[in-house]
Amino acid sequence: MPSKPSGFLLSDRMRAFLAVAEAGSFRLAGQALKVGQSTVSRHISELEESISARLFQRTTRSVVLTEAGRHFLEHCQAALRNIGDAEKALRMLSDKPAGHLVAHVPVSFGRLHLAPIIHEFTAAHPYLTVEIVLSDDYADFSDSLIDVAIRIGRLSQGSLIARKLCDNVRQLCAAPSYVETFGAPEHPRDLADHACLEFTPLRTAGTWQFVSGDEEQTVVKPRSVLKSNNAELLLAAALNGVGIGIPAHFLAAAHLRSGALVPLLPDWKIVSSAIYVVYPDRSQLPPKTRSFVDFVVDRFSGTLPWDRD
Repeated sequence: MPSKPSGFLLSDRMRAFLAVAEAGSFRLAGQALKVGQSTVSRHISELEESISARLFQRTTRSVVLTEAGRHFLEHCQAALRNIGDAEKALRMLSDKPAGHLVAHVPVSFGRLHLAPIIHEFTAAHPYLTVEIVLSDDYADFSDSLIDVAIRIGRLSQGSLIARKLCDNVRQLCAAPSYVETFGAPEHPRDLADHACLEFTPLRTAGTWQFVSGDEEQTVVKPRSVLKSNNAELLLAAALNGVGIGIPAHFLAAAHLRSGALVPLLPDWKIVSSAIYVVYPDRSQLPPKTRSFVDFVVDRFSGTLPWDRD
């Protein structure tokens, strides 16, 4: 006899019939169902009355199926198999990423590095619809529409789980034309006399923090001739010789390799942060969120896309 599906899918009468057919006894069927023998007998009588057929031949020693009972059992077993298949399909669906996923991603990172690979994620999860919100605003998880976010920079305290993807290295740099015209700074404090490009969403906006090879730290206030909340606009300005910037490596790496931008102050580094994927602290992470987290962790580990030639 096939394994029975969850009880809520079977009526009390059906459960009683299957139990008696399997046990050959009203008493044993009652024990299996944890109900009294009289309850089993009542369910069978109600079932027989509803279908206008006797299902069991009762004797003092045994309970056996009638011809109608045998036919009914065959159909019940077929129905059980169908119900079991349906439950299995439901379990598989609940285990698979499904539904609607909202991911909050910084604009430039999303456009340059998530957009070229997001098709791989959607193709792997056909039951999932994906909404990518590109914004450099801080993702507010109090808005229940956001399932997961990529954050760049230091994390604030809160009830979020964060997995680090990689370091967020920033490089002080400028176009060769700028250096030829205005020279290169020799110390971070010299930036007060240079045209600088400021990315306003940074938490440290208005100040640039440097650390030297011997761990000396200094904070400078650059003379900003151009400010923007869009990192790619500032990158374009740097490439066109407008001033000195501190673009993230994921933006500027190719231009630094090509010589379109030249690194400045080689003995000093911008105090770096990191890039994280973050999501709410839940006892059971939904499959749709876990699948996205695993995807970005896999794609942004090892050799990073912007470091490949």
